Amino acid sequence: MSEAEIIKGCIENNRLSQKRLYENFYGKMMGVCMRYASHQEQATEMLNVGFYKVFKTLHLFAERGGNLEAWIYRIMVNTAID
Repeated sequence: MSEAEIIKGCIENNRLSQKRLYENFYGKMMGVCMRYASHQEQATEMLNVGFYKVFKTLHLFAERGGNLEAWIYRIMVNTAID
């Protein structure tokens, strides 16, 4: 599946596409959250809230385009700061 297909699938609430997106960025984004968290559970919570925001606003990214990883990274950092 290409990145464009995954994004399109996520926007259409396709569970397989959502799983692929999550799996593709889980490791890097967990590392981001760990930098802001005091323990693993807190980082996991940040990660889950961040991915919730990603899935809810992915249609906005699709309209503008850009670098998906950088966009998700920014969401994770902002979630961690909040």
